[in-house]
Amino acid sequence: MVSTSADDDFENVRLVVPESSSSRPSASRRALGTSGSSSSSLAENVNHGQMGDVNLGSASSLEAADADAAAAASQELARSESDFATYTVDDALNQLGFGRYQVFMLVYTGMAWTSDAMEMMLLSFIGPAVRCYWKLSPVKESIMSAVVFLGMMVGAYVWGYVSDKYGRRTGFLATAAATFLFGLASAFAPSFAWLVLFRCFVGFGLGGVPVAFTLFLEFVPSANRGKWLVTMESFWTVGSFFESALAWALLPTHGWRWLLAFSTLPLFMLLVCFPWLPESPHYLAANGRIEEAQALLFKVAAANRKPLPPGRLVANAVKAGIADDDKTGEDSVSLSCCPPGLRVTLAGLCYLFFANAFTYYGLVLLTTELHAATVGCDAETRSPLLSNSDYGSILATSLAEAPGLVAAALLIDSLGRRGSLAAGLAFASAFVFPLMFLAKGSTGAATTSVLFGARCSIMCSFTVMVIYAPEVLPTSIRSTGLGLANAVARLGGILAPFISVSMVEAGYEKTAELLYFVVPASGVALLMAVLKKETKGTDLGNVSTELELAEFS
Repeated sequence: MVSTSADDDFENVRLVVPESSSSRPSASRRALGTSGSSSSSLAENVNHGQMGDVNLGSASSLEAADADAAAAASQELARSESDFATYTVDDALNQLGFGRYQVFMLVYTGMAWTSDAMEMMLLSFIGPAVRCYWKLSPVKESIMSAVVFLGMMVGAYVWGYVSDKYGRRTGFLATAAATFLFGLASAFAPSFAWLVLFRCFVGFGLGGVPVAFTLFLEFVPSANRGKWLVTMESFWTVGSFFESALAWALLPTHGWRWLLAFSTLPLFMLLVCFPWLPESPHYLAANGRIEEAQALLFKVAAANRKPLPPGRLVANAVKAGIADDDKTGEDSVSLSCCPPGLRVTLAGLCYLFFANAFTYYGLVLLTTELHAATVGCDAETRSPLLSNSDYGSILATSLAEAPGLVAAALLIDSLGRRGSLAAGLAFASAFVFPLMFLAKGSTGAATTSVLFGARCSIMCSFTVMVIYAPEVLPTSIRSTGLGLANAVARLGGILAPFISVSMVEAGYEKTAELLYFVVPASGVALLMAVLKKETKGTDLGNVSTELELAEFS
């Protein structure tokens, strides 16, 4: 039935028909599809007066046709926009969240952190044991521990460079293999000289363990990153506790060689599982390997059962509008080209790494030395005559790292990275202070309590520091910068045995304790004066982008 008011219907038809080809963009005309064409034909029929066979229908049916055309246009526009949409690795990881894939990365890279902690804690037991076995002087005992840190100092920078140039995965394999092989060889060392050489190469391998931390960090979304990195640090505490328990079980009856051999087990497990370890998506994207990075993110999305953002993956610099020169790893590792502000940041980080390492490793060695210095050697096993009470006190001090981690987890997102780091250093210094007023050679409850508090505080500081450092450095130099900072930290490790062992044996115990009070206190002052950037909630890619934009401004 034809409408009785043709004039009114004609006006309704004109509402959905473009007036001319120039009045709308061609893309919009294409988006309307057949609906637009049908409306135009209908309008032509009306214009020519050919209304007899056309059922115009009511105004409501025309409005429905208009809504269908608009919906089709909206869908086509969304498809068109998705073709031009882009996202970065950080965008993808933030959308995918912390899922099953990140849990796998946490457990795997956490095992490397456990191995590192075991090798560090091992020094406090193996030194006194080897001194008894080969009747060494305190200086030679200190040298055996110091060469481990010397190897770590060299290895930290070398493995950082390797992982920035050839990938995190390659650097991780090399460091795990070297540490395992030379750690196992140490158990069969025929002389003190060979043991020192093997332990130096163990240190060289351990210098690359922070690559594992970087690898895990580059899979973690920005939200609550601090919480998950503190969880990563818990593997260090597990390693310290496990090594203390292992020493208690093996050292008195089987000797130091068995202890060295069993301490390599986590590294062996890492090598067995290595084929399943992926490359870092941040590294792939930053080095122009976009297709590989996107394929990896698809795997993460499948494991986490969440979709990727619409569009295509681009490097952070491309999304920020900076020309992408398809940089290679070789272009991305030079520290000499850093902006002046970044150099100051890196110098400040280096001192903080030194202060934390010097205080932490010094307290670890001092705890065992205070017990071992008061006992002799077992003639049968040629090991220190440490009692169950001595081992229990050392184990209890190791447990102090657990509340240190809890403190870091509670403070890092409330006080921020800088505030938490300053608090940890300040409390470590405060707990060491009363130690200077206790009697020399004291190993009672008071000494254990003070060392417990100091170890707890420096663990909190150390945990926050290793989270803050990679967040404040850009992707292009992240592993290299961390490698340099860790190399400087090993200087603190090199000095610690001579302070905690040689000086204590020579009767300068209180001077050693004074140094462990001053160094962390100076770290607080430097942190407040130089490192003023707070990184809480910052995307890793944004650090690099902000620095590059500053260079173009």
